[in-house]
Amino acid sequence: MSEKVKIDRKKLKRAARKDLKANYFKVVLVSFVFAIIMGGGYQFVSQVWFGNEETKNEILTIFERDKAEGEEEISEVVEEVSEDAEQEVVSWEEKREALDGILAPVINQIFKDKSVFNHLVDTYELFMTNKDYGAGTISLLTSLVLLLFYVFVKLVLRVGKNRFFLESRRYEKTFVGRVLYPYRTRRAMRMSLTLFLKDIYEFLWLFTIVGYPIKCYQYLMIPYVLAENPNIKTREAFSLSKEMMKGRKWEAFKIDLSLFGWKILEIGSFGLSAVFYSEGYIDYVWAEFYAEQRERKNEFKYGKLLADEALFVSKSVDADYPSEKSLVELREFKINTDYNRRYSGRNLILFFFTFSFVGWVWEVTLHLVRYGQFVNRGTLHGPWLPIYGIGGVLILVLLRRFRKNPVVFFLMTMVVSGALEYVTHWYLQTFRGMEWWDYHGYFLNINGRICLEGLLVFAMGGAGVTYFVAPILDTFYNRLKPEVAVLICAVLVAGFGTDFVYSFNHPNTGEGITSE
Repeated sequence: MSEKVKIDRKKLKRAARKDLKANYFKVVLVSFVFAIIMGGGYQFVSQVWFGNEETKNEILTIFERDKAEGEEEISEVVEEVSEDAEQEVVSWEEKREALDGILAPVINQIFKDKSVFNHLVDTYELFMTNKDYGAGTISLLTSLVLLLFYVFVKLVLRVGKNRFFLESRRYEKTFVGRVLYPYRTRRAMRMSLTLFLKDIYEFLWLFTIVGYPIKCYQYLMIPYVLAENPNIKTREAFSLSKEMMKGRKWEAFKIDLSLFGWKILEIGSFGLSAVFYSEGYIDYVWAEFYAEQRERKNEFKYGKLLADEALFVSKSVDADYPSEKSLVELREFKINTDYNRRYSGRNLILFFFTFSFVGWVWEVTLHLVRYGQFVNRGTLHGPWLPIYGIGGVLILVLLRRFRKNPVVFFLMTMVVSGALEYVTHWYLQTFRGMEWWDYHGYFLNINGRICLEGLLVFAMGGAGVTYFVAPILDTFYNRLKPEVAVLICAVLVAGFGTDFVYSFNHPNTGEGITSE
């Protein structure tokens, strides 16, 4: 029997809270981005079973009746249970859609998840049952795209996220771009295949019921092992994780159990508590757990591979992780991210059109994904939404003095974007008699013109633009020949001006664009 070791959970949590406090703004940004990329990524308690006592009692009554009378076939029972559960799911979705917005689909995904497996089931039905080969082909292609995205993006970024948390627990200036660490190592392919194999093993162990949770904890350290040393092979990663978790699986389960309350809070806060606290806190807890377990590396068969000592210095360092001490050579991304720079008037014009176009693509894509319909969003007819461009430029110009204080900058970005959105909505509604957006039904909205969710999204976007996107674009725009840049600005301003004058008398309206 393996030796069982008691782990000091309070110690891990104290360290995690300290880590989170030191890196709060960066952690929130990472959590927000991963919430989008991973399709929510959070695990929620089932509202069907735990959230509705009446439905649970009805299901139990069916089985009790079947047991007592012995007349009903099992298939009929299952069908009746499925119908009741389906009705409850629909009821829950109807309740959730009373709160609209980007966060709503994250929670709705619990019940209508379009995973690779579900798409493959749909594909089979379309080909074999419905004989709809056109739709079946599209569904098959969708499955392949989702599978590739899952294997080469989601799984790989899981390692990158772990690397960020391992570095930032000791290096105070760790940049959020560290989540791309696996791609910089040129080992992303190997990592993705290792983690994909891990998922397959866990899926197969699921059929044993008892073995599944044991194996999940046994393989728990694999993404962290890969984050420390990308050169580790699949067999070595599995072996190290098993040895690190030997005698610790029950303790890991108790850690999970002690963090369960945060999962409940995520449901009640529609995922906001996860983005703004618990997701980062939990990630730091497990990063501290890994750091504690690797201290026994001399006991492991492949322990010598855990050799990134610079990653586990004893005290915090006011610097970034020294890349030259990495166990693998990192591909350099030559990007100047000096966010405290001033921007020329010419580049601010280019920023305006860049942000306006990106905003237009964002709005059009959201509507297309949600309703399956292409709609030219916005008051104008061209591919631009000026409110995004104006907001981006205002944040860069007006909030420069706050850039060195990310928390204050984030709050001021919410104020600026909220004021701009509220005034714009008021003007369009008052003088045009129409609404191009309506936040009634959103959580914490003001007259349907602005809402908390929108302000948070704009603030996150503003932070990303200020600290990362704008410096990169500025460097790129400065490489343009002056005469070429001026010509581009002139053409864009002329096209925008023409569209603005025309749209002033003939605004872009219609289904999916405005509401009378």
